Amino acid sequence: MKEITHGPFLGHTTSSSAKIWLRAFTEDENILIFRLYKNGDEIDFREVTILQANDYCATAYFSELQPDSEYTVHIALRKNYEEHFSFHTKKQHSSETRFIFGSCRYNHWNNIIQNDAIAGEKTFVEMANIHQTEPQDFMLFLGGQIYSDPTYSIGVS
Repeated sequence: MKEITHGPFLGHTTSSSAKIWLRAFTEDENILIFRLYKNGDEIDFREVTILQANDYCATAYFSELQPDSEYTVHIALRKNYEEHFSFHTKKQHSSETRFIFGSCRYNHWNNIIQNDAIAGEKTFVEMANIHQTEPQDFMLFLGGQIYSDPTYSIGVS
């Protein structure tokens, strides 16, 4: 069973704070543990109860972070799931903001004539490539990220 259905995602990030969000696949209330590390040392943690009332979504907000610094977050849910990723806080004073946006994955998933589910990821692959060579402050996903009717392109509804 896949424990996490969405995320983890790095949300609103400033020079002194960061928000991490995810959604778990669970039928029970569970505790999700977010551990924050800097230079290999654990500096903070959050225990978040995953509730059905919140559609099993969890958010951890960390504040009082250092500007222009690298952090690592370890996330654990039961013994079946553990994830870790790094993020960088913004510079204290920056005269430049860099961002990138993309849209329209245009997936013809489950379409016998044209199935481009893999090709539909090329927008995100290109955005990741740009971010690797020229780090961005944030990314926006605009427009139609999904199309609910997979046969719209061949005129079948």
